[in-house]
Order: sequence, then C-alpha cells, then structure tokens
Amino acid sequence: MKINTATILREDALFRAKQEQEAAKINAYEAELRDSSDFHRWQTEMRAQDQKTRLEQIARTRVLAKASAEEAHQAKLNQLLDNRQLAARGVEEGRAMQKQRQLETEMTLFKKKHLVGEVKEERETAPKLAVESVLERKNQIRKGVQHDMETRLKHRQDENDARAKALAEHVKRLKAEQSVHRDHTNFFDPTDTVGLGLLDEMSLVEMQERLTRNRKRDQENCEQKRKELVVARNAKRDRLAERVKNIKKVREAAAEKNHKTSQYQSQCAADLKTAIQHREERLLLDLVEELEIKRTVLSSYREKLRDEAERTKKDQLFAGAGEQLKEKKAHEELLKGAERMAKNTQRRSLERTAMYETTKSRELHQNTHNRILKEASHRKTQTRKEGLVKEAAHEMMCIQKEEIAEKKKKYFNQKKAHRERMETIVDPYTERINELLTGKR
Repeated sequence: MKINTATILREDALFRAKQEQEAAKINAYEAELRDSSDFHRWQTEMRAQDQKTRLEQIARTRVLAKASAEEAHQAKLNQLLDNRQLAARGVEEGRAMQKQRQLETEMTLFKKKHLVGEVKEERETAPKLAVESVLERKNQIRKGVQHDMETRLKHRQDENDARAKALAEHVKRLKAEQSVHRDHTNFFDPTDTVGLGLLDEMSLVEMQERLTRNRKRDQENCEQKRKELVVARNAKRDRLAERVKNIKKVREAAAEKNHKTSQYQSQCAADLKTAIQHREERLLLDLVEELEIKRTVLSSYREKLRDEAERTKKDQLFAGAGEQLKEKKAHEELLKGAERMAKNTQRRSLERTAMYETTKSRELHQNTHNRILKEASHRKTQTRKEGLVKEAAHEMMCIQKEEIAEKKKKYFNQKKAHRERMETIVDPYTERINELLTGKR
C-alpha cells in the first residue's frame, strides 16, 4: 500500500491518542491505589453522628409540636375575641357609613342644582362670545396670509433680479473670453506635476523611480518567501520521515502482537475442537449404552404384553358372548365421541379462519379508504398552495408592471421637462454666432 502524507498524519494521530488513553488509565490506576481504613472510620463516625442528629431532631420536633399546639389553642381564643370586637366595630361603622351616604346624597343634589343654574347662564352668554372669538381668529389668519404672500412675492422678485444680474455678467464674461485669443501651447516637463492638487500627484520621473523601487522590493520579497518555503518544506519532510519511522515501529510491534494473538487463538481453537470431539465421543458412548438399556427394557415389556394378550385371549374364550358385545358397543361409542370432537374442532377452526379473513379484509378496506382520503387531502393542500403561489406571483407581476410603468412615466416626464428646460435656456454665444451668420447671408 502506498503511504502518502495524509496516511502518515492519520496513523500518527491514532498512535498519539492511544498513548494518551494508556497514560490516563495508568494515572487513574495509580491515583486509586490508597488505604481505605481512614475512609471506613470516617464513614462510621459520620453515620453515628447522623443518627445522633436525627434523634435530637425528633426530640426537638416533639417539643415544637407541643408548643405549636398550645400556641394554636391560644390563637384560637384570641381570634374569637377579635372576631367579636370586629363584629361590634362593623355594626358601628355601618351606621356611620349610612349617615355619611345620606349626607353625600344631599350634597350631590345641591351640586346638580347649582350645575343646572350655571348651564342656563352659559346657554344665554356662550354663543355670542363664540361668534366674536371665531371672527377675531379669522381676521388674524387673514392678516397672516396677506403678510406671508407679500413676503414671498418680495423674495421671488429679489431672486429674479439676482438671476438676471448673474446672467448678464455671465454673458459679458463670455463675450470678453471670445474676443481675446489666448496661447494654448503646452511644453512637456517630465519633472513637473500636472498641478491638479491631488493627494498622490507625482511627475513622470518620480513615477519611474518609484516603479523601479517597487519592482526591486517585490523581487526581494519573492526571494525571501522562496527561501522560507524551502526551509518549511525541508522541516516538514524531516517531521514526516520521523513519523514514518515511528509508524513502522508501531506497525512491527502490532504485527508481532497480532501474530502471537493469532497463534494463541489457533491453539485455543484446536484445544476447544479436541475437547468438543472427546465430549461428543463420550456422549455417543453414553447414548449407545442408554439405547441398549432401553432396547432391553422394551423387549422385556413386549414379552410381558404378549403374555398378557395370550392370557386375555384365553379369558375371552372362557367368557360369554355378551361381554364381547358390550366391549364392541363401548368401542363404537368411543369412536363416535372422537368423531364428534373432531367435527367440533374443525368447525371452530373454520369459524376462526373466516373471522380472521373478514377482519383482515375489513382492515385492508379501511386502510385503503384512509390512504385515499389522505392522498385527496394532500392533493387539495398542494392545489391550494399552488393556487396561493400563482396568486402571489400574479400579484407580484402586477406590482412590478405598475412600478415599471410608473418609472417609465416618471422618466418620460423628466425627459420632457429637461427638453423644455433646455429649449428655454438662452446661450448668448450661440445667438451671437447665429446673428453673424444671418448678417453675412
């Protein structure tokens, strides 16, 4: 078998795990080797102390039970006295509450009468005050709206003036730029930057120097990594070689152990086979002896039966014909009884068989019916789910179509507004060129 790196690492891990298990077993065995006399003495003392504590607790429970019984009797008497006092106090409080309820009823009646008078007065004066307050609030709203409109109109006028002023200045600047011709000749300087104000802005010479330094640094880094990889590969090869050597030793030890174990098992199997063969031979001899004994006993029993039959035959010859008829009739009755018993047994067997077949067919029919109902329910559920999925998909498609239509409409509206805005924008330079062209024509 070819040994690769994965095989080496796997076998090394198994060997190390086995070593750790054996070390743990040895440590546990060493830790458990101790004298147990101190433990047994401590256990005996603790049991005696527990017994003493239990007896003391029983005595304390008895004393507490007596005291609690006396306290319960005293509490019962106190509760009876408290109940009587509470009943008398409740009667007095009931009378006082009845008087208070009567006074509250009179006070409520007085408040209601006073409220009725106030409502009447309010009905006479409230509408006028409400109309006046509404008119005043509307006047304030009108003044606020007028002031807001004036402010907005003034602000819009200021914006229009500022825009017209800025547009006029822009037109003047464009005219001035078009009337003056500038020199746009550029000279390339490799040591100068573009002058855009960027963070990493540099000249061509600086860029070439930096590129040269970067290439040199990359080459040094590649060389250093190559050396590190070579060193790591050599170290890994050495470790693998050491592990292979260790694995070979472990395999040799395991092979020797397996060889001894197989020899021992073969020897045990051979010994067991020999013992079984001796036992079978001994059992066979015992069986032969037992059969001989049984054969002898059977032959003697047959001789006795033969003698008994001859003696019976002689007795029947000497007996009358009536005895023979009685025996024949009894024999026939026994045969008829056996026939009836056989018929009853056969009938019961047929009934049980028919009942079993009926029950089996009924159960099969019920199972088929249940399976059909279950399949129908499953189909309904699947159909309902598919319908819900289709509805959801249709609804999602409609929503997407509406969103796409809304986006298209919004896009066309923006495009139309942009085109209208571009048409309204005045370009002074274009107008000037058009006027010149028209004048030339």
